[in-house]
Amino acid sequence: MANPAAMAMRRISPHRTCNRNSPRKNSRGGFTLVEVLVALVILAILVATAARGLLTSLASDEISAQIFAGTLAMNRLEAAAARGDDADKMQALAGSGWLFTETTSKATETNAIAWRVISLRSEIRPSLQLRTALRIPPPVPDIFPAIREDARNGSDNR
Repeated sequence: MANPAAMAMRRISPHRTCNRNSPRKNSRGGFTLVEVLVALVILAILVATAARGLLTSLASDEISAQIFAGTLAMNRLEAAAARGDDADKMQALAGSGWLFTETTSKATETNAIAWRVISLRSEIRPSLQLRTALRIPPPVPDIFPAIREDARNGSDNR
C-alpha cells in the first residue's frame, strides 16, 4: 500500500503530470494558426461594416449639401420670377452645376389660373430635381379706358 502522505502531496502538487499521448505535450502556450485566421476574418468583417457606414455617411452629407445649394438657387429664382426677369437672367442666377427649365401654363375657360413652373436639375446628380410653381396673376381689365383717354388729352367732361 502506498504512503497516504505521499498521495496527499501528489494531489496538491502544483506540477501537472505529463500525458505522453497529449498532442500539446511540447506546446509553450499562445494561439494556433486557425485561431489567428478566425480572428482576422472577424476583424475584416467588422472593418468592412464600419467602412460602409462611413461611406454612406459621407455620401449623405454630400447630397444634403447639394439640396441646400439647390434650395438657395431656387429661392433666388423665385425672387427673380416675381420680379418678372427673363429666362437668360434666371439661368445665370441658377448658378453653375444646375440646369434651369421654365414652363408656363395659360389660363383657359376651365382653368382660370395660369402657372409659371420653374425646375432645377443638378448636373452632378441628375436624380436631384427641385421644382416650384408660381401663380401668374390675371391681367387687370381696363375698366376706365375713356376716362384715361380724356385725362391724356386734357379734356374735362364735367
